[in-house]
Amino acid sequence: MGCIIRIIDVGGIEYKVYRYKKYKPEEVISDIRIIDEKTDVGLEDPEIFLSNLIFYSMLTMYEDEEEKRKYRPWEYLYRICGNKDYNRFAEYTYIISLEGMEKRIEIYKHGFDKSECIFSGKLKEAYEKFKGKGLIDEKIVSLARW
Repeated sequence: MGCIIRIIDVGGIEYKVYRYKKYKPEEVISDIRIIDEKTDVGLEDPEIFLSNLIFYSMLTMYEDEEEKRKYRPWEYLYRICGNKDYNRFAEYTYIISLEGMEKRIEIYKHGFDKSECIFSGKLKEAYEKFKGKGLIDEKIVSLARW
């Protein structure tokens, strides 16, 4: 299982990655918030945002000795989706859209035979509703910035 993170920019271009580990809303939303708020380039540039999401997730896992023993952090954490359909493997889908200055998100939970929207609203509201710990350590992001 895993999740798909889709970002649709103001021009309608879609970017998406598949995430294999820690894909529940409280985990993914936590990481989205950290990268959006703690790096110089947030969701306004989806390519750099997703690159930072992947980089800081892997860096955090590499720094965590327990995680390093369980997983090989350089493999099988994210996959760039391109045109392939990963929906059948995803337990959740996160669709982030940039509408002018507003950032919105829809979260879908997929079951055996149906999908259900469990949240639709502003990204800041999602930050409040789904608090938790994801893959990324906020301290590592702060230390890595120069």
